[in-house]
Amino acid sequence: MHDLVNDGIYVEWDPQGSYDKIHFSWARAGGPWHPNEFSANFKPVFVVHSARKNTEYFFSMQGCESVLIGKDNCSPFEETSFVTNGI
Repeated sequence: MHDLVNDGIYVEWDPQGSYDKIHFSWARAGGPWHPNEFSANFKPVFVVHSARKNTEYFFSMQGCESVLIGKDNCSPFEETSFVTNGI
């Protein structure tokens, strides 16, 4: 789910599992990806500030369960996009 808040984009993700960390990335059309990692001790809600008018944004979210040894157990990435209007 995504919506506009002031001059930013509000993104809420409803993961289909129990995770201890979240990978969240976003990009503007034609721009670089901005990766972030968060503790999953909260509901996954993100705000991309200073959103541009009439611009497509892409979002990618993934939940992970950390393991002591080896690679974390992660869900597949879930992706979505959103086009801003006149903010």
